[in-house]
Amino acid sequence: MMRLTLILCSVLLLSACSMTPETWVNTDRVEIHNDQFTDTFELSSLNDNTLRAIAGVYERYGDGPMRVGLTSRNKNDAARITKTLKKYGVRDVMVERDMPERGAKEMAVISFPALTARAPEKCGMMPGADGVTTLPDSGQGKNQGYAYGCTVETMLARQVHKPRDLLGRSGFETNADGARTETVVSRRGYYDDKSNPPLDGEAASDK
Repeated sequence: MMRLTLILCSVLLLSACSMTPETWVNTDRVEIHNDQFTDTFELSSLNDNTLRAIAGVYERYGDGPMRVGLTSRNKNDAARITKTLKKYGVRDVMVERDMPERGAKEMAVISFPALTARAPEKCGMMPGADGVTTLPDSGQGKNQGYAYGCTVETMLARQVHKPRDLLGRSGFETNADGARTETVVSRRGYYDDKSNPPLDGEAASDK
């Protein structure tokens, strides 16, 4: 009876041991987040060069229509701004004009929904990178405050020129497109996570 009890205790102790310990390596990748671009300008500063720069920011990050709210005494300002923005590639722009209050400056508020690339939410930076100088209390697992590879992933996120490109583009679904290749390598295959159907060979044995 004593021997049986010892065996059962040993089994219970062994079952508490994990054969797959927590990894120290980051498994998350660059994330795409919804954001909102909003900025205010004096109307007099919205010349050709400034509008061209705004269109450049929109081309990189824009993910929806651009809205421009003006307080202007000149009814031609709305047409001028619309024409200039479209010349520099902003196809979907809506401009609304109101009269400014007496003595107030003529202003413009420009806003549009945007996409930004960020490092994985759970990623920290290793000591010595990006001004981080504090050392962790422990170099093991979550206690270190970051996972191996997080710093690299953070740097990659900062170098993404057009976050929208990471979402892929429709109309390019071929046998050689990047989305399909990534799915085949990293997941189940093709464009979903469904398992492939079983192979039923003609000579399959039931024995």
